[in-house]
Amino acid sequence: MILGRSLTLWTGAVAAVLNAAVLANLVVLTGDQVAALNGAVFAVLALVAASDGVQVAKGAAAAARLAAKKADA
Repeated sequence: MILGRSLTLWTGAVAAVLNAAVLANLVVLTGDQVAALNGAVFAVLALVAASDGVQVAKGAAAAARLAAKKADA
């Protein structure tokens, strides 16, 4: 997860923005270049989502939510 959102959401958003930019002729790329760029960005996002720092932050947030639930009960 990145910023509390799933990796699938981020990869879809990046692909949509890049592909829309190509379709609107804001960026001139061939199909091969778009595919390579999509793959590279997705690989970097996957590395970020699987990094220990993100997982630790996620775990700390989950622990805080559980503690708040217990305090309310």
